[in-house]
Amino acid sequence: MNLKITTHRRMFVLSKIPIAACGLVGLFNLGNGHTEDLFDNVQLKGSGYIRENISIGFEDHPERSAATGKRFGGKGDILMQRHTALLEGAADFGWAYVGGVARFSREEMTPFLKDLQRSSKATAALFGGEATSYRDVYDEQEIRELYVGFNLGERVKMTLGKQQVVWGESDGFQAMDVIHGYDFSWRYGLEGENEELRKPLILANAQISIPELDGTLQLIFRPGWDKADDIGYTVDLYGGRWAAQPNHGVDTLALIPYNPDHPYGDTDHPSYGFRWTGILPMGNDIGYGVGFYRGPKLAPVVNSIFGPYGPAPKNGFAEFINPIVNTYGISFNAYSAGLDATINGELVYTSNEPYNFGFTFGPGLDGIVEKDTVRAMLRSDKQLPRLGAFLRTDKPASFIFQVTDIWIPNFNRADNIVDGSGRKKEHSAGLTAVFATNYRADTINPTVVASFDPTYKGALVAPFVDWVLGDHWRLHTEVAFFLDFGRHTNPDDGSGADKTHSFGQLANQNQANARLTYQF
Repeated sequence: MNLKITTHRRMFVLSKIPIAACGLVGLFNLGNGHTEDLFDNVQLKGSGYIRENISIGFEDHPERSAATGKRFGGKGDILMQRHTALLEGAADFGWAYVGGVARFSREEMTPFLKDLQRSSKATAALFGGEATSYRDVYDEQEIRELYVGFNLGERVKMTLGKQQVVWGESDGFQAMDVIHGYDFSWRYGLEGENEELRKPLILANAQISIPELDGTLQLIFRPGWDKADDIGYTVDLYGGRWAAQPNHGVDTLALIPYNPDHPYGDTDHPSYGFRWTGILPMGNDIGYGVGFYRGPKLAPVVNSIFGPYGPAPKNGFAEFINPIVNTYGISFNAYSAGLDATINGELVYTSNEPYNFGFTFGPGLDGIVEKDTVRAMLRSDKQLPRLGAFLRTDKPASFIFQVTDIWIPNFNRADNIVDGSGRKKEHSAGLTAVFATNYRADTINPTVVASFDPTYKGALVAPFVDWVLGDHWRLHTEVAFFLDFGRHTNPDDGSGADKTHSFGQLANQNQANARLTYQF
């Protein structure tokens, strides 16, 4: 048996060892003389990293601690000090392969986090619910992925187990990419590698090649064996560092817990879907995709006693649920010679998507209304050689511009649909731009990301630099500025809540982040 080890940089043949020397003959030689051949030429691949994250706040948070009555800090404080180790491995037998990813993370309970935790526990006691331990949220040790893959004939590739399946054309806007939720509890959408925040699921994933039609049919089935925490978005509802203003130090989950067993959103219920991707026969290499998925709505909604969505909440007040929805979508990608750019687009329809509505008992607590929803995205990826030459970059500078919209066709203002704690509009648009450059043979890579919300008013500006330090060390340095243009909630009197949307909930979150990684 040829035994090979692959790191993230190169493959090494460690040795050529007869399988008998591994002490495995008795295990695999079951009277079949050909069994040994199944394990010949095995390639073992391994990679991973050890990582340190630290973030420092630029602003104080205006909320007061429920434990001490004092306002929280934040300016100049260490918001996050996180230690992470990740190991990824695979064994390729030729006829099948096995892969897995394990991650171990620990966080320091900084003085800032300790203040938030004390306040969070005090509010949980006030609500009469169970307090959320920040250790349980931020610390992890898990097998993130573990799967086996094999071919059935020449056309079918099967992957079974815990894995990630990415649909859609955009990293920053989830339209058709609806299979997996994301964990935003420790890092709110600013992590460059989406696989670090995406929540893997136990799936059966079949990819069927149909060359006669220049396409591939992908079939997905989720049997419902995942943990409830693996479904949908995980957001900071326990008063931690990424809690929405004005809820720092407030354990909302003690008042409004998750219910993964609701009949309209049972996380054990199977999910399934398909996606066809191919090349249009008209030429010009226009790629397209058509898909459908039935599964949990990624963003949870609140089922309250004031307008129950099916059964009333178990705690007699309110609960978070992830109702099952049907999503249909089409996508395309093509190169435009006229624009000298790659153009991507998505158009996605979700039937009867649940939304919270009303302000009588608090934002969204009047009940849940179902509305058909259309999500659209158009993006351009373009190289800028002249600007790159002016800036003296090693390669042409790149520019990405993306326009998104969430449209409720049968919108009625009288429905009082809630967005954040404000009123949702018929169209919710977004603009995003990414400008990236490279210097010193791609070892210094400055980038600027900017997003603007023209509907509810808000913006993000996040310049960062990725540094390549030799073969193993990587450094990411970043600052992030969240702008709400005065549209946020005052924690002292609640004023401004009717104008608070996504960027208003991120008020006073300006910060710097540094991430040092050793890859192996």
